[in-house]
Amino acid sequence: MAADKTSFAWTTALTPAQVREALAQRVQPGALLSFEIGARGDADKPFRGEVGDGTFAIIRRAMGRNSFVPIVRGVVSAAPAGARVEVSMALPRAVLTFISAWTLVAFGAVAWLLWALPVEASLTPVLLFTPLPAIGPLVAWLVFNAEVRRATGMLKGWIPPVRAAASGTGS
Repeated sequence: MAADKTSFAWTTALTPAQVREALAQRVQPGALLSFEIGARGDADKPFRGEVGDGTFAIIRRAMGRNSFVPIVRGVVSAAPAGARVEVSMALPRAVLTFISAWTLVAFGAVAWLLWALPVEASLTPVLLFTPLPAIGPLVAWLVFNAEVRRATGMLKGWIPPVRAAASGTGS
């Protein structure tokens, strides 16, 4: 899957300690991969994971079960006027393994249907199954990218990037 991982970085006016504090206020300490039953607990902490001195590994606490929520790993380092935040987002390996297995089994099922179909039979029923191998990866890609956009917006809202100074003449 081409979009199973995305990386980017930005500079913020916050110090590394302020970045750590901004994350710690919104991250529920705990394991990255766990299943929360019932209420989400602290609604002000939409992420779960670990925030260290120079790194963090978090995942959004989704209501219900959403396997396509990315694991967000980051490194925070000092920059000339604040901090540099480097982020990498990826699907959990178990999810990638499942998507791969789904695709292989679906291709195999379609191939078997084509092979087992008598020559005189109509291909119409088999053609209904031909999109099956693409459905799993397509759904994963769409939901993963939506979750990446959501997590990116939250992170950049808490740790605002430094905006380039607007060029032009002032009064």
